Amino acid sequence: MSTPTLTPAEAGARGRALSLAARRREEIAAGLAVIAAWPKGQTLSVNDVREQLDAIGFPNRARAGLFTRAVSDGLLIPVFYGGSDDQRTVPSTGHSAHGARVNVYGRTRLPYRSGG
Repeated sequence: MSTPTLTPAEAGARGRALSLAARRREEIAAGLAVIAAWPKGQTLSVNDVREQLDAIGFPNRARAGLFTRAVSDGLLIPVFYGGSDDQRTVPSTGHSAHGARVNVYGRTRLPYRSGG
């Protein structure tokens, strides 16, 4: 039996889901609360909440999954370049970024409801 081949997008989505699945419900809720505290209607990236996520001990490897969860929960929406399918990015400020870029999101006006 052969293993199905994943596209890069599918592999990335799977990795984000698995990285978050390893977190406890309380950890995810704390990370989402950090994102929800960002001013509604403003843009943000992981750069903007890095210190807060560090302070609660939220692991770097699970942060992309956290942002994906925040999108699915309606707290964030991806920001795209005008008239494009390309999500807006900015250079990462992480210590080991090595020139990586991080996605930009808009904080929606929805309130955060903790529930795991």
